[in-house]
Amino acid sequence: MPTPLSWSGSQTLPHDGPVHPNRQGSRENRTRLIFYFLGLFCVIGWLYVFFMSDLFTINDIRVTGLQTLDPVDVNREVYQLLDQRRGWRPWPARNAWFIDREQLAADLKMQLFAESVTVDKSYTHILRLNVTERASRLIFHSHQQYVWVDLHGLVTMELNSDDRRQLQSRLLGQRIPNPYEPPVIQNNLDELVAVGYRVAESPVIMTWVQTATEVMDNGIPYRELIVPKDGESTASIISPDGYPVYIDLSKPLSPQLKTYKAFKEAGTNFKVSEYLDVRIPGKIFYK
Repeated sequence: MPTPLSWSGSQTLPHDGPVHPNRQGSRENRTRLIFYFLGLFCVIGWLYVFFMSDLFTINDIRVTGLQTLDPVDVNREVYQLLDQRRGWRPWPARNAWFIDREQLAADLKMQLFAESVTVDKSYTHILRLNVTERASRLIFHSHQQYVWVDLHGLVTMELNSDDRRQLQSRLLGQRIPNPYEPPVIQNNLDELVAVGYRVAESPVIMTWVQTATEVMDNGIPYRELIVPKDGESTASIISPDGYPVYIDLSKPLSPQLKTYKAFKEAGTNFKVSEYLDVRIPGKIFYK
């Protein structure tokens, strides 16, 4: 007669029954999470490839407002400024989405010696600029010589008879110059000048032009600007009435010009016979 089986302890018999629902759900969640992660990785990868493509890389620069500047020179300056920006970045230097427009405009204004530069928003390969140029040359007055000087400080030619006649009527106070006339600079040199002669270095020339431009931009007409001698900073604006207005080029010019303009607009009865001094903003000295 067979012996009956007995059971004791904590052992359990193996079985082929269904998996517990919690374990099955956990496995499905892990699989779903992996697929989500892979999908997100692919989307990010494709977006990176899309936005880093040539479609968003600046390769076409369109400039408006140019008068004397060469568009090729402007393009070269733009690309050079974009490529030489400091700092590491995971995108190309010319990517349109990551260009600091204000900084680029400020850098171009300095590099091109322009009156103003604006950079439009761009999210494609086209970058649009608008440039307002300063004067590209000036009239240099030394004793009885009147010549054209470029921004490099070189004498290019003497004034012709028509230009000289217009200039003399301006210097004699017979007419008020318009804002678009070139700057007139007086600096009496110890020698005669001729074509090819350098009257000053380029940074000095640009300071003269910038000063004369700022004077006119403030609505202050003048006959000519007498620039300071080497080592000095006091310049003179010859007013339409013929007296010099002393300014200090080593200090901010705008407050000095506002002081002079306020004096003119006040309509005071003061008679200026020799000079007007506005080198200390808010105060006027005259004789």
